[in-house]
Amino acid sequence: MAFQVYSELKYVNPIQSIEDNTRQSILEIVSSITSQAKALCPVGETGQLRASIGWEMEGKSGGFEDVYGLGTPEEHLTAYVGSNVFYAIYVECGTRYMAAIPYIRPAIAIYAQGQAVVDVMKRWAEIRQSGALKADEPIKGF
Repeated sequence: MAFQVYSELKYVNPIQSIEDNTRQSILEIVSSITSQAKALCPVGETGQLRASIGWEMEGKSGGFEDVYGLGTPEEHLTAYVGSNVFYAIYVECGTRYMAAIPYIRPAIAIYAQGQAVVDVMKRWAEIRQSGALKADEPIKGF
């Protein structure tokens, strides 16, 4: 009696596997940042700003509705986290009449730097008190 042993070798594309794992990691990151931003977001009478915070990546969406025509992220393995209400930037960065109440940038700092929420929010309070925040300026300490 003869036994035949064989195995079937399947080619697995390592690049595709790396891309799939990277895509999954990005989705987890943007989901975490979105949740943290919603927790930090100030809530007005309607809660519209908090409800509008979401993410989008390669056709998948986590509550982000593109009403301003940003389109889907063009770059491969790129995601958006943000809000689609027109006044979101004014809350985040402030105006000459209103102090900034940042919620997106601290959420990123909390996730990316692994800092405690209390420490990050203390630092943002210090930054706010030191003067106006501008959307296009780098912020020292973050």
